[in-house]
Amino acid sequence: MENIIGPIGLDQRDTNPDNQYKVVDAYETTRYMDLAKLTHEWYKAGYINKDATTPGIDIWKKFQAKTAFAAIGTDLEIVKDMKIGEPSLMANKSTQLGMDIIQVPLNIDRLHTSKLSATLQAISQTSKDPARAMMLLNLFYKDKNLLTLFNYGVEGTHYVLNNDQIDVPAGKTKDNVGFFHDNQWQLGNQMLDYTRVGEDPNKYLNYEQFNEQVKSQSSPLIGFVFDSEPVKNELIAVSKVQSTFDPGFQSGQLDPEKELPKMIDKLKSAGLDKIIAEAQKQVDAWRAANGK
Repeated sequence: MENIIGPIGLDQRDTNPDNQYKVVDAYETTRYMDLAKLTHEWYKAGYINKDATTPGIDIWKKFQAKTAFAAIGTDLEIVKDMKIGEPSLMANKSTQLGMDIIQVPLNIDRLHTSKLSATLQAISQTSKDPARAMMLLNLFYKDKNLLTLFNYGVEGTHYVLNNDQIDVPAGKTKDNVGFFHDNQWQLGNQMLDYTRVGEDPNKYLNYEQFNEQVKSQSSPLIGFVFDSEPVKNELIAVSKVQSTFDPGFQSGQLDPEKELPKMIDKLKSAGLDKIIAEAQKQVDAWRAANGK
């Protein structure tokens, strides 16, 4: 599903070219019903934990405690020649947990607008010197030393280089070294980063390959941004309905053949069709303006 907002978007599995830009409700697709049925079957078979809807569960701790054997939607580690359905070792996570963690990509997303804007940096409109703030941001995309300082701390104190990879100093651990985080992806140019000991030294080369793979499958809506203002009240109402039903479908606790029609009725009462119509109008206008 090529999401636009809430539960609506473009059905990527619809092969009819006339429907390439048709806005639909994900819950009303055959694909959603099929997946919800399968999830419900897995829940009844005991494959899904009964506490799956409990907020704040740490799946990695469950793996270590041997109370879980698999999870869906966890962080993916980019590996060389990644393909749908092919298992590979999560080297970084395996090192962190002290046990082998295997990942199997169920799909490889296309490049779309929300992905491009997911980690944008911004300068406050109240900044006293926005030009120099921009200069600093630019440095994080070209100055490896500055980026390393913010990501790994002071060399010799918070990290050492071991075969050109980041390691904690002798006698230290990540818990007592004084500066350790795994949020390198949030700041600057990742391609300038070092890798940590235990990670694939070619991690960022793999990223570049993966980026090219995703870029070759760009969304037909790349560049489109939905203006939610005309349907803001309907979106709030729809979101409330989703929050009531989604956890039950995603965990398999709800029988979709009984409960999904009820949810769809409530969504329509909340104004879902108005949201779809507004999104379709904006998509059509965007296509006309951009020659799509």
